[in-house]
Parts: sequence; structure tokens; C-alpha cells
Amino acid sequence: MKKLKINTSLEPMDEWTYESYVSDYIFENVCIEQNLDNVTIDGCKFSKCQFKDCSFSFMECMDIIFDHCEFENVHFNQCSLSRVH
Repeated sequence: MKKLKINTSLEPMDEWTYESYVSDYIFENVCIEQNLDNVTIDGCKFSKCQFKDCSFSFMECMDIIFDHCEFENVHFNQCSLSRVH
């Protein structure tokens, strides 16, 4: 399983905000071990991914599919999860 730095997939919303946005992306068989703050994830699929020792703060998830994913020591702080399976 390869480790992914999810920030390489993020696109800034605009020059005035610090929020990043990921849309319509498929993450497959990756390990995510980093903290994510002020991120919007929309319409993505995570398949056979591992989330380890990380914290998500002020994250918004919409229309997300987590298929056979593992969450180990993951903290969600003030996050919004809508239509997540």
C-alpha cells in the first residue's frame, strides 16, 4: 500500500481562502497519515484505503464513498459529513 500525501491532489478554492477542494477523484489502495484542515471533499471514492494517526479539522465531506477502508486513531474535529457511505 503506497502512502499518499493528499495535499498533492488538492486545489485551492481561490486566492482569498485557505480552504482546499477535492472533487470527483478516486483514491485506491493508499495510506493517508497526515492531518487535513479546512478541506472540502466532494464526490470522491476511497477504496481499500487506510487512514492512520491523523486528524481532520473543519473538513466538509459530501457524496463520499468509503469502500473497505480502515480508520485507525483518526479524529474528526468540527467536520461536516453529508451523504457519506
